[in-house]
Amino acid sequence: MDVRDGTHDSPKYTQEGYPLITSKDFKNGQFDFSKTKYISEVDYKNIIKRSKVDIGDILYSIIGGNIGSMIHIQHNNYFDMAIKNVALFKPYQNSNISTKYIA
Repeated sequence: MDVRDGTHDSPKYTQEGYPLITSKDFKNGQFDFSKTKYISEVDYKNIIKRSKVDIGDILYSIIGGNIGSMIHIQHNNYFDMAIKNVALFKPYQNSNISTKYIA
């Protein structure tokens, strides 16, 4: 399992674009977009070089009021997103580790 975190930079927010997911954007395995901020495509592409979220990954809240909350990324909740100050658990390629079990 590869463990990373998202960006620590504060990109410029935009009215629309790619969601920048932080710990406030998920709780109890569900996304909540009521406070989600958005970033440009340029910032999104820069952030995903380090921490691209894929199906099978796990996002884990490491700061904020819901520390320890996590969400398992599956087909039904996957979308293009960048992450900030969130732990990202990625299975190694060709690994037999089940992220569903880890979650």
